[in-house]
Amino acid sequence: MPSLLCWHSLCVFPLPKDGEKIFGFPEFLAALALMVLAWTVGDIQYRFRGRIAPVPLPPLTFYSITTIGVLTLLTDLWRAEGWLVLDTGPFSPLTWQAFLGSGFLITFLTWGWYAFINPPIFSEKNAKRYGQLLYSVILKGSPTEVPVIASELADSAHEIVSRSWLIPELENKELISSEKKFRFDPFGWKRKRYFLSKDVAYDILLLIADRKFCRYVVQSSQYTALEIFGAMTKMEKYQLPVGPFARNITEEAIQNKDSFVFHESSGYQSGLLGFHKPLTQTLYGNYRMVKEVEDFFDVDYMETQKWDPDQWEAYGRLVLVSFRDYAKKELGQHAPVFWRSFECILRSAYDLYEVNRLERNYWDTPQCKRLDKVCHFFKEAIDILAKYPVPNRVHLREKLRQQRTSIYDLIAREIAELVFYAGQVAEPRELCWSVQHSTVWFQVFESFDQDTAARKFIRHKVRRALWDEIERMTSSPNFKGARMIAFLLNVLGFVAQNDDRHRDWVALHKVLLEWLKKNYAKLYIYNPSVAAACLVAGYTYDQAENQLIFTAPAEGLRRVPYTNALPLGPADESKIPGQ
Repeated sequence: MPSLLCWHSLCVFPLPKDGEKIFGFPEFLAALALMVLAWTVGDIQYRFRGRIAPVPLPPLTFYSITTIGVLTLLTDLWRAEGWLVLDTGPFSPLTWQAFLGSGFLITFLTWGWYAFINPPIFSEKNAKRYGQLLYSVILKGSPTEVPVIASELADSAHEIVSRSWLIPELENKELISSEKKFRFDPFGWKRKRYFLSKDVAYDILLLIADRKFCRYVVQSSQYTALEIFGAMTKMEKYQLPVGPFARNITEEAIQNKDSFVFHESSGYQSGLLGFHKPLTQTLYGNYRMVKEVEDFFDVDYMETQKWDPDQWEAYGRLVLVSFRDYAKKELGQHAPVFWRSFECILRSAYDLYEVNRLERNYWDTPQCKRLDKVCHFFKEAIDILAKYPVPNRVHLREKLRQQRTSIYDLIAREIAELVFYAGQVAEPRELCWSVQHSTVWFQVFESFDQDTAARKFIRHKVRRALWDEIERMTSSPNFKGARMIAFLLNVLGFVAQNDDRHRDWVALHKVLLEWLKKNYAKLYIYNPSVAAACLVAGYTYDQAENQLIFTAPAEGLRRVPYTNALPLGPADESKIPGQ
């Protein structure tokens, strides 16, 4: 025991050089080296968590480590020099070393707590730092960092959604801020943090719409999208600035054939996830959210030009998920979301005319494959509507206020447009029949055979839409109406049959034949090119005999050509347009 030196009641003694040592400067350096190694080689995930902790962990760590290091160095120097220390006080030489060592350990454990045990999430305490760090990561766009941070965002999705401003609230932001009351906030700190967190949350929902970020979400962090839209559904908070994010997620998911859009296609292909469809149902299965967000299906036109038939099928599958919920909950309400998405799907077949005159392997062309997907889509849409009664607010005949047309009118209009597309394929005969009858007529028109109220409704509106185009040909001959006539004439023929297969279309067939008898010869005189567009391969006009002739060549079991004729009425040249 070293000798004491006392002055009155104050006693000191020289610190022994060979005293017990449990935490000195060498131990500090060794521990610090390990900690620095862990920080530098650690994943971006843990560095991100440390920087968004509720307390400013990096600066606090720096100051505490610096303080502990300086005190440890001074302690070792004090011992080496044998300088005097107090005999009385809160610390002995060993407890002082234990105090410094425990401070270092607590610093390390604090990092471990936030990095591994209890990762921090978005809150009022870290809102500014969270937003700034997320902004820098997305702006940097590192392919190794963005996927990790995208996954981290999932844990904060609920808080971000709950704290964000609604879009309508922005107009009255100042009024809302002034009316909000806080308990015991004399300096206004709670108010400032609260509204700062709402501002940052709103900005984050806009920030994550970055295309590259959405690409990585689809590739490796799909759970993030599930959590964000799941939180919106749970809180019924839909008027958030997530429109661009929703649109880009849809585009990137369709672009990536390894995404949930393709893996959740069916239970037969994907097992349990194919039956449950967790992501598909969360993102697209809530029509109210799709309606409020609006942008889910508003994909970029230039991006759709790159899609193959399988990607168009995937897009249609997503639309039908929302359409099912619409038919179940809001059938009869105006649905602008579907007016845009249905039109987009229909337009995927706009270039069908490019296969015209193709002699072989036409079903391997993208145009024919897309046509098949379009027909299947509209058949599925009709099947969905057929499960529900027609709402009372929807009328079979609506002559006024066309802007209020129903979903039934939309489907009928799109089917009529599809007839026009198919009517542009006029030859060869095999291709023409395959496109017009085997694909469009068989898949779409024969889906009306079941007599449900919705099918009857749509069937009537399709007949009306087709007849309106044909009737317009009387006063304003045009190629669109001509192609529709060509389609119907090719599929239905010269003889109106009132059997079970054709009874739904016999009325349209009869008025079509009557129109041809009355107007075709006149049309041929007025505009031969439009008249020619009314006929496909196998159909010809005999001007001398004033009749349309259909000729089927001798092939297969038919040993001689088959012919049939439709006599036409005389051309009344006094009523020819332009005369």
